[in-house]
Amino acid sequence: MVYVLDELRGSGLTYVLPRHESGGAYMADGYARVHENGFGVIIVPAGPGATNAITGVLNAHYSGTSLLAVTSEVGRAYFGKGFLQEGVDCELDVRAVYQAANGHSVLVDDAANFSTLFQQALRDARSVPGVAAHVSLPVDVSRQELATVHFPVSTDQYRVVPASSDPHGVEVALDSMLTADWPLIFLGNGCRRALRDQAVRDQLIEFAERFDIPVMTTPGGKGLFPESHRLSLRNYGLSCNPWTEAYLRAPNEENRYDALLVLGSGLGQLATSPTLWPTLSWDRQLIPTTSFIQVDLDQSAIGRAFPVTQGIVADVGRVVQALHEQSRHRPVPYSATQRRQRIEGIKSGLPRPDPRRAADRPDTVEPTDLTAAVNDILRDLENGAHVFVDSGNCVGWSLRYLRIDPPTEFHISLAMGPMGFAVSAVVGAKLAKPDLPCIAITGDAAFLMHGSEVSTAAVHKAPAVWIVLHDNTHAMADQGLAAYFPDKDWNHFYNIGRPDLAAYAAALGAKTWSVTASGELRRALEEAIMQDGPEPRVVVVAVDPTREPPYWDYDAVPLVPGQR
Repeated sequence: MVYVLDELRGSGLTYVLPRHESGGAYMADGYARVHENGFGVIIVPAGPGATNAITGVLNAHYSGTSLLAVTSEVGRAYFGKGFLQEGVDCELDVRAVYQAANGHSVLVDDAANFSTLFQQALRDARSVPGVAAHVSLPVDVSRQELATVHFPVSTDQYRVVPASSDPHGVEVALDSMLTADWPLIFLGNGCRRALRDQAVRDQLIEFAERFDIPVMTTPGGKGLFPESHRLSLRNYGLSCNPWTEAYLRAPNEENRYDALLVLGSGLGQLATSPTLWPTLSWDRQLIPTTSFIQVDLDQSAIGRAFPVTQGIVADVGRVVQALHEQSRHRPVPYSATQRRQRIEGIKSGLPRPDPRRAADRPDTVEPTDLTAAVNDILRDLENGAHVFVDSGNCVGWSLRYLRIDPPTEFHISLAMGPMGFAVSAVVGAKLAKPDLPCIAITGDAAFLMHGSEVSTAAVHKAPAVWIVLHDNTHAMADQGLAAYFPDKDWNHFYNIGRPDLAAYAAALGAKTWSVTASGELRRALEEAIMQDGPEPRVVVVAVDPTREPPYWDYDAVPLVPGQR
């Protein structure tokens, strides 16, 4: 890759050197998620560099992120000779490895086919929904000169973004929703691109308000509909808000919800399963009594997990616009008043979704106190923020108790659930959006895996913020084993050795805060998030390792029965 790097050096592009290739892939993912162009690129060397990056590339692919991975390869003259880090013509076939991981992988073996293959990789990556694509580039090919290079003058010349709405299908779906007594809208992460458009988001809100139809989201779609809105039931799926449960589980058959409109979700396990028990996945309660409508641009996602009564293959944004337009002159049914009253009753009759309570152990902070403090700060950010959440117990606390309203965006990665995703992705996000707060909420074990990327942020003067829940163990694993084998003591089975995380972060160039009491939270978080300066910021918050997020306390009726 030396010749590519030599060209990049004088190109005016910013080259970001991560501390690990998988961290670099997560950064490219985070950059793509928040940047207007929605595209990330990672370049890595051959052999272990390529294999190190694959977890991050795979995660981006299954998260719908447009990402291009370019891996180096030894010169063609050395194929098959056992050259150092050879990755094509030997047992390690990097092209095949990436092909198996994301389905979009090519080897450019001559300058003559570079333009065709490279543009196709870009076309694949920039498709909707986004995917990850891989290009393997032998070092001698990268040195060849192209006789002519034709650059398109507009993106329309080499790729087309779908813009259909299926007007008839929308009309049928609208009839189903408006004739139902207890309809519900369910938003997935596939709506993100469309709902970033303020006009489209306003049209969705106006449609929901006109007919008093409640809205819930998947974990990945959390905050795409304002969670402080009177019609928001917040997120369903993993660590769901109790409001969703109350609406879905009516006290009698007469009040059983009867129509569901799913927008931009493939309805995967953690999008539809409030518990981590694998055999209690895809809860049957999500199936309405009458109409199950699923809208997605990916036709393979429709009907994959649940039996639908109607599928619409279309762009979500255009469907929202069509719903809004076609419903403008429709009468508001009497059932709208009943729904409004029921939603008000649900919200007034259940505990607050963001409670504050004292920690049970000295020198620790209750996790719900932490999320409440974060909510207070997010509420005061006029231009919003980007909040990235890693894997582990921080997911459960954040999904259940954070309150996300646009323009703040919530980013999570539950298709693969890799530890360290948010730790690294927040750096890419801050590089893409230097004027907005970019915050990672992570556990201590995940921070140890990729916390070295704090150094990358320091070098590039990217003042990202990490909030580290420090319980000195892989608490989610401890608690999960205790749920499976309750007769054994699993407390601190995955002990991580009491590292001084604040000292570690400071050594990497960060400003640090250590919090051991709820009274210290607000000041530390405000200083970390609001202060000017180029330094990355790490807030280490001591939490009780015995406190469990709502992962296991749920009784579901799965579509596919089985044993735990």
